[in-house]
Amino acid sequence: MKKFIQAAGLLTAAGAASFCHASSLSAGDASRPWSVSAAIKGFYDDNMFAAPKGLNKLDSFGFDIGPAINLNLPLDQTVLTLGYQFNARWFEARNKDEWDLYHAFTGRLSHTFNPRFKLDLDESFTIAQEPEQFGNIGGASVPFRSKGNNMINRAGAEFTAVLTRTLSTVIGYHNNLYDYTDTQVPYVLPGGTPSVLPSYGPILDRIEHEMGGDLRYQFNNTTTGRFGYQYGIYDYSKRNVSDHDTHYIFAGADHSFTSQLQGSIRGGVEISNYENAASHSSDTSPRAEASLNYTYRADSTVNVGAFHRRAATDVILSGPDVVTDAQASAGYIGVHHAITPKLKGSLTATYQFSSYQYAGVGVSDNENYIGIGVGFQYEFTRWLSAEANYYFDDRNSSIHNQFGGSVSSYDYSRNRFFLGVRIRY
Repeated sequence: MKKFIQAAGLLTAAGAASFCHASSLSAGDASRPWSVSAAIKGFYDDNMFAAPKGLNKLDSFGFDIGPAINLNLPLDQTVLTLGYQFNARWFEARNKDEWDLYHAFTGRLSHTFNPRFKLDLDESFTIAQEPEQFGNIGGASVPFRSKGNNMINRAGAEFTAVLTRTLSTVIGYHNNLYDYTDTQVPYVLPGGTPSVLPSYGPILDRIEHEMGGDLRYQFNNTTTGRFGYQYGIYDYSKRNVSDHDTHYIFAGADHSFTSQLQGSIRGGVEISNYENAASHSSDTSPRAEASLNYTYRADSTVNVGAFHRRAATDVILSGPDVVTDAQASAGYIGVHHAITPKLKGSLTATYQFSSYQYAGVGVSDNENYIGIGVGFQYEFTRWLSAEANYYFDDRNSSIHNQFGGSVSSYDYSRNRFFLGVRIRY
C-alpha cells in the first residue's frame, strides 16, 4: 500500500507544468490573453543563509533578475490559465554557489460542463530556497531557508455538482510532494568551532494525499453553510515516525456582508493516527480557520485571517521524545493600498505559534515565528515601474539542543532590502 501511495504521488508530480495556479503577474494589456514582465533589483541581505542566532551571520549585497510570463485563455466552456516565473539571485559574498535559482509553474484549468456540473484542475510546481517561495505547507508558514533545488509540487482536482436550487456538493483530491536537497551549509561558531546548518531532506521529504468533500447549503443570497469530511495520508520518505493518517470533520459558512466585504469560517476536529509511534498512536485536536476580505476602494484591499491545525515541522529530537509534527496557530494580514493613482503600497504580516508534538511523554516545547513584508511601487508609465521592498523574519524556539545547550539551531533573525525596476508588456 505504501509503495502504491508513493507511486501515485510521483505520477502526479510528473505533470507539474501541465496545469497551474494563476500567476500573480499583472497583465500589461487586458485585450491580450498573455503578458510578460521582467524585474531587476539590487538587494542587501544581513543573514543570507538564515544562520541560527549565536552563530556568525554572513551578510551580502547582490542583484536579482526575475522574468515572468502569464497566459489567460477563456474558451466557450473552459478557462485555461498558465504562468511561469523565474528568479536568479546573485550573492557577492559567496565564495561558491553564488546563485540561487527559483522556478514556479502556476495556473488553473476550469471547465463547465453545464449549469450544474464543473471541474477545476490546479497545479503548482516550485523549486525554491526562501520561506516566502515555499509558500504554505498544510496551511502553516515555512519559517526556514533551505539552500538547493528544493522541489514542491501541489496538484488538485475538484468536481462541483448542483443538486437542488439550494444544495450543492464539492468532491476533491489534492496531492502534495516535497523533495528537499540534502545540503548542509558549513558554519563557524563563536570561538572558531566548525559546524553545519541542518539538512531538511531526511526530515521533511514526503507525499501528502487529501481527499474528501462537503455539502453546501444556500440559506440566502449572502450566506452559504458547509459541512464536510476530509481523509489525509501523510507519508514521509525517511522520517517514518511522522507517518500518519487523519480524519477531519468540519462545519462552516461563507457570508457576504456587503459587495465589498466577504468572510468565511471553518471549524472541526482532526483525528490523527501514527502507525510508527506506538506510544503516541492517536491524537485528537481542534482545527479551525477564518478569513475576511475587504475591498474598500479601487486597487485597495485588506485580507485578514487566522487558523489552527496540525503541520509538518523541521524540528527533530532523538531518544524517547521524538517530534512527530506540530500544532500551528497563526494570524495574518495583507494590505494593498493605492496611495495615489501612480504610487501603491503593500504590507504583509504573519505571526505563527507552533507547539511540537512528541511520540514520547512529558515534554512540551514551542516556537514563535514573525514574518513582515513592506513594499512600494511607483508607476512611471503602464509599462515601467520602480519597486522597493523590505522583509523581516524572526524565529524563536524553546528547544536549545545544540551548541552546548546555549543556542537553538532553529532560531534566526533576518533583514532583507530590495530596490529595482519592473517592465511589463
